[in-house]
Amino acid sequence: ITISAYLMPQIYAFFFAAFASLTLSIFTFAYYGNSPNVLDSYFEHGILGAVLFAAALIFSRIALWTQKREQQAEQQQIELKSLEEINNKIINHLNAGIVIVDQKLQIKHINQAAVDYLNLGKNPVKKNLFYSAGKLATALKNWQTQPYSYPVIFQQGEKSPKLRATMEPFANNWIMVVLEKLSVINEELQQIKLSSLGRLTASIAHEIRNPLSAIKQATQLLEEQKADQGEQKLIRIIENNVQRMNAIVDKIMQLSKKEHFHPENIRLKDFIQLFVYEFCMVESFEQGNINMNLDVDDLAVYFDATHLNQILWNLFNNSIKHSRQSKAALKIQITAKNLADNMIEIQYCDNGVTIAAEQVESLFEPFYTSSSSGTGLGLYICKELCNLNQAEIIYLQGKQGNCFKINAQASKT
Repeated sequence: ITISAYLMPQIYAFFFAAFASLTLSIFTFAYYGNSPNVLDSYFEHGILGAVLFAAALIFSRIALWTQKREQQAEQQQIELKSLEEINNKIINHLNAGIVIVDQKLQIKHINQAAVDYLNLGKNPVKKNLFYSAGKLATALKNWQTQPYSYPVIFQQGEKSPKLRATMEPFANNWIMVVLEKLSVINEELQQIKLSSLGRLTASIAHEIRNPLSAIKQATQLLEEQKADQGEQKLIRIIENNVQRMNAIVDKIMQLSKKEHFHPENIRLKDFIQLFVYEFCMVESFEQGNINMNLDVDDLAVYFDATHLNQILWNLFNNSIKHSRQSKAALKIQITAKNLADNMIEIQYCDNGVTIAAEQVESLFEPFYTSSSSGTGLGLYICKELCNLNQAEIIYLQGKQGNCFKINAQASKT
């Protein structure tokens, strides 16, 4: 109950003041009506009535001021509660885990990411890290003895992700622990590295195009002259390497122009059927060796048509070059289906030799190739083009053959 609840409203205060003054006047008239001192009594009672009205005015003002302050306090309390809810929602939506513990490692606050990272289950606030997260607790005890700024790398369990923990002092002598997935940090660093590498290689590619053209022209002039068999062999080696370098330059220049794209609604069945026909005509590939599971006629994806064509072309070329199968024995299958959250999955599989497990992590890195004649940019370009179209490409390792899965946005209606 607030203080203003005990204070009288202004209209009632004036009513009682007026009632009291009128009652005094009637009493004075009835009791002192014939007395010679009646004027003195009226004067005294008038002063008392004025005091009552003044008191009513003062206390009514106090009541209004108190009520206003209480309303402001209630509003501030509501706003603070709203801010606390907003902060909790923001913290719970962070990818990083946040844990706040006291000196005894009792959890005072924790967000959902930290609960998942540390496998704390239900009622995590009632738990103690000393018993729930042994490796993290050891690091915290060491930090309490001698605080340090560098992070600690640990893993909660065999199936848990590797985490980077950073400890910082908090209010009330508490400790705030920030938990980050090591894989996410490494991926961000990799993206920064690749971005820098992309800008550097694009500038280098632009500069070496002219010397390559000069070498190619000089080689053609040598080829027109009468050269012996040994010289002809050397000329062919030069030509092959010039063509390979030109291919690298072309692909790098394509990446440097990737900002020019126009996503559109693509009906997958028609698009892939036309692509397969064109690819088989250009690469002399048997169309019967390609199985298309595209029975859903209205399946559509939101993608840049040129980029999707290039991604599929790179995947088909990779199968031909690296599958260790002849064109006649190579089998390719393309399937597409709807996923949840308005997403489409396009899956590409071949029957080639499965990529070794130790090579999978480097599969989408630039200039990584297992072939002496490859550029190592095909799958890297696929990944970059998928990222540009807000899609992702994933390699699926199986017992036989190789599969790639592209998750992209469904058509926008």
